[in-house]
Amino acid sequence: MEDKRDSNAAKRGAFLVFDGMTLPPFPPLKKNAEERFTAIRDLETRPDDIILTAFPRSGTHWLWEVIHMLLQGNAEYTTAVKETAFLEMIPDLNPINEVKSPRLLNTHVPFRWLPKKHLCDDGKIVHVIRNPKDQAVSMYNFMLSFSPMVAAKMSWNVFFEMTMKAPEKFFGGWFAYEKEFEKASKDGSLKTVHTLYYEDLKMNPIKEIRLLADFLSVDVKDELVQAIADKCTFTKLKKADETLKTKFDADSVSHYRKGEVGDWKNYFTVSQNEQFDNLYKREMVDSELKVKFQI
Repeated sequence: MEDKRDSNAAKRGAFLVFDGMTLPPFPPLKKNAEERFTAIRDLETRPDDIILTAFPRSGTHWLWEVIHMLLQGNAEYTTAVKETAFLEMIPDLNPINEVKSPRLLNTHVPFRWLPKKHLCDDGKIVHVIRNPKDQAVSMYNFMLSFSPMVAAKMSWNVFFEMTMKAPEKFFGGWFAYEKEFEKASKDGSLKTVHTLYYEDLKMNPIKEIRLLADFLSVDVKDELVQAIADKCTFTKLKKADETLKTKFDADSVSHYRKGEVGDWKNYFTVSQNEQFDNLYKREMVDSELKVKFQI
C-alpha cells in the first residue's frame, strides 16, 4: 500500500540547511549556522581538551558518562548533561572557558569543522562509530519523540527514502561523515584519535573501557574498570538520566530508548535491507572501517 504521509515533514519541523547538510533547529544554528560552525572551527582549545565526536545517535551520551568516570577516577555519575558542552547547541560558547581542565567537549560537526587549534595541537579526539542501520532507526525514533509534527506526518518508509535519497542529508549523511573522518585519519590530518565502535563497547565493555583509559592516559585499576562497565549498562544509564541528571532545558527529551544492536531488523523490510546493503557496498568500497550490523 502506498504511504500517503508527507515526505516534507522534516522541513515543516523547522530543520535547516547549511554547507550541504540538513541540521537540527538548535537556537544557535537557527540564528546563524555559519557563524556557529565557524566559531567551533576557530575555538580556542586547550592542550588537554578531549573532544568527543560522533554522527548523531551513535552513543555519545554513553561515552560522555564513561569518559567522565575515567577522568574523575570513580564510577559516580556526573550530574552535568552532555548538552552543557555540546558545541553546536549551547547558547553561548563562552561559558566553556570557565570549565576546569581537562575539559570534555562534544560535537556532531563533520571533520572539516572541528576546532583547527585542537587538530594542530594534536589534541585528543574520541570518535564513536555505530552501524548506520541501527543509527537510522535510532534517529527515526528520536525525531518522533522530538517533534510531534514529525511524528504525525512521517512513517519509517518515508524516513528511509529520505535517508537514502535526500540531496541534503542530516549532518551530511553517515557515509560522507565517516568517510571524511577516515580519510583525515589516513592522510595525517587527524593524528591523536581513538576510534571505537558502539557494538564493540556493547559486546566487550571492559576491554573497550581499558583501551579508552590508555588513550586518555588515565591510570585505572581493574576494579574501577569493572565498576564503570557496570554503572554504564544501558538500563542503569537510562535510570540515572531520569533520576539524577539536571535537564538542559524544559523541552529535553530522553536520549535512551533501547540501546540494542540489531534493532534495525524490526524496521527494515527485505527490500530496504537489500537497497541499503547495495548502497553500503558502493559508498564504502575503499573503506577499512570494521562496522558490525549484529553481534
